[in-house]
Amino acid sequence: MKYIIGIAAFVAGLMWGAILFGAKTSEPLPTRTEFPDHGDYVAAELAKQTDLRPHFVFPVEMEGLTASFYGFRVEGYLNVVGGSCLLVYLHGHHNSFADYDYYHQLKDAAAKRGCDTLAMDMVGIGSNAGGIWFPTRFGRLELSRREGMLHDNYRQFYDTSHPERTPLQLVLSGQYAIIQELAPKYDNIRMIGISGGGWSAVMLTAMMPEIERAVSWAGGLPHEYRLNPRQFGDFEQRGSFYDKVSYWQIYGMGGDRLTLVFNSADDCCFSDPEASAFKRAAGGAVNVLISPLDTHSIDPGMAEAVLYDN
Repeated sequence: MKYIIGIAAFVAGLMWGAILFGAKTSEPLPTRTEFPDHGDYVAAELAKQTDLRPHFVFPVEMEGLTASFYGFRVEGYLNVVGGSCLLVYLHGHHNSFADYDYYHQLKDAAAKRGCDTLAMDMVGIGSNAGGIWFPTRFGRLELSRREGMLHDNYRQFYDTSHPERTPLQLVLSGQYAIIQELAPKYDNIRMIGISGGGWSAVMLTAMMPEIERAVSWAGGLPHEYRLNPRQFGDFEQRGSFYDKVSYWQIYGMGGDRLTLVFNSADDCCFSDPEASAFKRAAGGAVNVLISPLDTHSIDPGMAEAVLYDN
């Protein structure tokens, strides 16, 4: 996918609804795009990339709800009420899920519905933080706790025994394995993630038909809406992989199961005016909602309504 950035004008026509526009911040954001209907055309296009797993996950070792690979570990924390339904909560790049009231409110709401909750932090962060290591072209690289929290450092990953593996796979493999371990035990699985966890929710929903409903909250925008540095996103949200498969295609793989929510005045990222411009461009082909929140957080009431069709 090739971007042409002009100085004063924008050029429409990128496939999957991408709109190429000038880098001048004074220019109005695009409001329309050509996004194909969900029909034979979309099915044919998605068939070209029906399995994202080879790009994003590889086998890991499991012990209980701990997934281990190289010097990484990913912990899954299960709140059990004995139900046949599961809510998966995926946290982002800062602190740990347990530090936020909205996680506890979502967990309690799930429990009232008779659903267990599985909570996970991102790899190298929160409950998964600590000294880690992985192979590179120059030997084993050991990262401190602080260095392991910076996912950009994972770019150096290279396994000579498995050259097909990529740095992106370090981010999702553990979470994928834990959900797969639990999936047979539940009749219904729903998922919500915020920030980097919102990105994870998008990717995992595209890969896992077991996910019945998923909400990505402030989890990222298509690349044509990331020209503002505040919208760039983190390491795993960018890179050469997305020259092969666009976010529009990945959203399409989630289909009606996936809803993207953005905070209009988010004090971190993925906010207006870009978020609302994306919503207008999607035109219903992707489920997009705008929340009035002015912080990088989740509105538990709104989230519950989307997750459970309240």
